[in-house]
Amino acid sequence: MNAIRIALNVGSVVLVAILGWLIVRIGLGVFQPESLYKPEPVVAPVKTAATGAASISYDFSSNPFAFGEVVALPLELLDDAPETTLDLKLIGIVSESNATFRMSDGKNKAVKVGEEVMNGVTLTRTAKDFVTLDVNGDTQKLTLERVKLGEKETKAKIQRAAPAAGTNSNGPTREDIENLFSQVQLTPSLKIMPDKTTKMQGFLIKARSGADLSKFKLKSGDVLTRVGPVMLNSNRTNIKELTDLVSTGAAQDYEVIRDGNPVTIRIGQ
Repeated sequence: MNAIRIALNVGSVVLVAILGWLIVRIGLGVFQPESLYKPEPVVAPVKTAATGAASISYDFSSNPFAFGEVVALPLELLDDAPETTLDLKLIGIVSESNATFRMSDGKNKAVKVGEEVMNGVTLTRTAKDFVTLDVNGDTQKLTLERVKLGEKETKAKIQRAAPAAGTNSNGPTREDIENLFSQVQLTPSLKIMPDKTTKMQGFLIKARSGADLSKFKLKSGDVLTRVGPVMLNSNRTNIKELTDLVSTGAAQDYEVIRDGNPVTIRIGQ
């Protein structure tokens, strides 16, 4: 009996101790919860001295993501490329990535860099007065037609014959065509769509004071929608491309809307 009484007393003491420990932990958890856990230590990043940063240089002449180096030939090397003998004329350099060619059938063709001008001939680059072509793997040059004509005129003055009887001598000269847009005022023309939104239709032509548009077969009130390969019925119309194309003086098809009807006018020869 004494052993049982002693065991019960010891068990009671242990139970009371456990209950007391739990009460203390609960109290700490309520009033001082941060004392129940130990936060993880924050490890500061190791600072390393930047060595040789001033001496590092980067070469951007190649594309590290391409399967080989991208090599850009300087213009002076392109200028030394042989002039092509293809039956092809360069009549306009519209931008750094577009050029207009006169094909052997007399039609004009607008080509972007990387596209084929004709079978086996690809436009590779444009410069100020010439373009380069990849002709079956060989690099050849094609000079602007007006530059070629200018070079010929410096060597021998061209005597132009008087217009034959019965021909129209009131047509625009090359100089007139080059200065066409200095004689007109262009205003964006918007078309109201059925859903009440507006769409760019082109540019409304209005003759400036003293300008004569009859020689171009144009009229004030015409809406210009296209000149050669340059479309004008977009909000992203590049006016610089348009003026650069017209300044070449080369013949182009001008599309206008006149009295609600589309009309195509050939200006130049």
